[in-house]
This record gives sequence, C-alpha cells and structure tokens, in this order.
Amino acid sequence: MLRLSSDSPRVLMDVLRTLDGQRISPSSLTVREPSLDDVFLALTGHHAEPTETQEREPAQIGGAR
Repeated sequence: MLRLSSDSPRVLMDVLRTLDGQRISPSSLTVREPSLDDVFLALTGHHAEPTETQEREPAQIGGAR
C-alpha cells in the first residue's frame, strides 16, 4: 500500500502519469479530503482524542488493569 498526502491535486496527477509511463496500474485508488482530526494532528502532533492504543498505555506501564 502506498499512502500519499499532498495539498495539491497536481501531485496525484503527476504520480499517476509516472506510474502510467512505467506501465504500472494501481489495483485501487482512493482520494479523500482531510478530516478535522487529520488537520489537528498535523498542527499539534497528536490526536484530538486518545486512540485505543493510547488509552491502554498508562495501564500497561503501571502494571495494573
């Protein structure tokens, strides 16, 4: 899987043209707009709400569940 993030549609077009030039066809392609959590993560470096892994870490470090 290849994940590409860009603020310009031109980057995706260039990547697809390059792949096409090499005769490589992607098996699937998904384009999505960033969510508010994506933007928050980019600006702050952490998620707005703890993920499942982050919620379990303090209990595992302390040894109690």
